[in-house]
Amino acid sequence: MRYFLIFVLIFLAGNTINASTFSPDSLNYIFTLKDDTRLVGKIIEIDSTDIRIITSSSLDLTLKRNEIKSIEEYDSGVLNLGLYTKDPGNDHLFLFPTARSLPSGTFQLSAFELLFPQLRFGISNYVEGLIGGFFILPVFQAGIKISPVKSENLNLAIGSRHVFSEGGSVSAFFGVGTFSFENISLTAGVGYGSDKLEFNDFPLIILGGELQFSNSMKLISENWILVDIDYTFYSLGIRFFGTKMTGDFGIFFFGVPKHETILLPWIGVSYNF
Repeated sequence: MRYFLIFVLIFLAGNTINASTFSPDSLNYIFTLKDDTRLVGKIIEIDSTDIRIITSSSLDLTLKRNEIKSIEEYDSGVLNLGLYTKDPGNDHLFLFPTARSLPSGTFQLSAFELLFPQLRFGISNYVEGLIGGFFILPVFQAGIKISPVKSENLNLAIGSRHVFSEGGSVSAFFGVGTFSFENISLTAGVGYGSDKLEFNDFPLIILGGELQFSNSMKLISENWILVDIDYTFYSLGIRFFGTKMTGDFGIFFFGVPKHETILLPWIGVSYNF
């Protein structure tokens, strides 16, 4: 019966199977979507275009059949942290990019501190573009990220950001690597900035981490070290996410000269479409 169900999912053309077809103790299945999101759940209803499931966290979801890459039986006796739902905002920490990129054709609209809107877009599976601004000042930014190395455990990327304002412009070039181990990811990068605002060039070291502890939450830390100007930025917070939307809440600690520390609450949201 369990193999017959998979057969039906693949070859069903136009008939509808009602939830009553399956007993309450129906098997759990792993649904892998084309964006690599994985969901574990029971099938409630199937028709020619949709599959309705109840996930292991009791969410009632309707999946488009053309968005499903594969369906497999799930052994509930095995704890597999790799089955956590994919974070749709995993191409960035709070602000700095990771080495992961958006899938080709995906757009991501975000706002940091609710004042800095950005639009990221997957030009290809290896190239991501960015444009953005500032709601209350004439500031514009553009950027690109190229991820030539992409695997389950290792991603490497290079890129640049350019910020333009009435007072001048600032450009930054960076290289970053993201290392993933089940539900933990570490990001490390270096950047070099050049500005036209009468400051010297400055190097940047970035260290970040992610710890996903449920299908909808993860801890994030993003830390900057500006070597030549004796500034440091540390942060810790939490990200809530669904299949397309994320919400970030955290605290930034700004270490400035003369041993002063400034605390800044952080709010960020993003939506993929």
